Amino acid sequence: MKNLLLISFAAVISLSELNAQVTVKKDLLLYYPMLPAMPATLEDAYNKCTVKNGTCKADSLVAPLQRNINADSKSMGSLTATQTQQVQQGQALANKMQADNVKGMTDDQKLQYVQNNQQLNGGNPQQIAFAQKMKDDPAEKARLQNMTDAQKIAYLQQNGMLNGNATQGQGIMASASSNDPGKAADALAKQKQMQSDSITQKKNQLIQALSDKMDMSKINAEHAKIDQQKSSEGSLLPSTGGIAAKLLENKYMKKHLELALTEMQDMIKAYQDLYSFLLSAETPFGNALTAASYGYTGDASQDKNLNTLAMGQSYILNDVNNLASDAKSIYEFGANWQARSNNK
Repeated sequence: MKNLLLISFAAVISLSELNAQVTVKKDLLLYYPMLPAMPATLEDAYNKCTVKNGTCKADSLVAPLQRNINADSKSMGSLTATQTQQVQQGQALANKMQADNVKGMTDDQKLQYVQNNQQLNGGNPQQIAFAQKMKDDPAEKARLQNMTDAQKIAYLQQNGMLNGNATQGQGIMASASSNDPGKAADALAKQKQMQSDSITQKKNQLIQALSDKMDMSKINAEHAKIDQQKSSEGSLLPSTGGIAAKLLENKYMKKHLELALTEMQDMIKAYQDLYSFLLSAETPFGNALTAASYGYTGDASQDKNLNTLAMGQSYILNDVNNLASDAKSIYEFGANWQARSNNK
């Protein structure tokens, strides 16, 4: 998003890029129980999957949840109503100033430019007084330049450099929220804890443990050993095979299925350990954010906090989405082994 540009004492005040990410107004912790329950058996996994081109797929088990997650991620990229108004104001102003080469003007020319262009930014005559004030008071200008984005916006609104629509938008947001800034601060503190080094380290350990259990190279190596045993025993059978060959096939398919069930159960245990840890680690932040009306406090630091808090929500969405992918893989693993048994 382009910077919001506003005329100051004799120049252009360039606010840092306004934060474009906002929170979604929903409790994302509710996505955890929407993840599919783990299958009890290979047959259970098979029965809940769909066979496509000879392969079992579990897309339907997680697709609705992942669609919601994707929609939330897109919503979090939206601007607040206040930001949208400010950007629209600033863009019109910036376009004209660029065309008029305001940047190359002297201080006096810039002040005259403000006086001659009162129609910009709502035609507010306070702009003239503000520009003169900035020209005559370098200390005040320096103070403004050292403010945060939110403080600059509030300061410029108070001095008539943003029209009443933006102020009105903030007022509506404030009155619509029953929250107070203290609750937003608590959510920010809980977010910091959720993303602490100790939590991240434990999370990564559990992710690695699940990855190890789902390592198909290791799994295939174990099943290859069964196939080698089968081949060795099969070499002793008569070349005609017959019922003996069928019994041998059944014997080793049973071994494959027993191993596959154990492997799936190991995956499920690692998955559930990760699930439980993530839910426990993220619940304090999720609850605090809900109590804080998802950061929509209406105070001067609202937009800045929304951006930070949205990062925390993205953290939750990403974890749930990864768990959904893991659950899908576990189901498909079990289902495809059951399918081999059905088709033998």
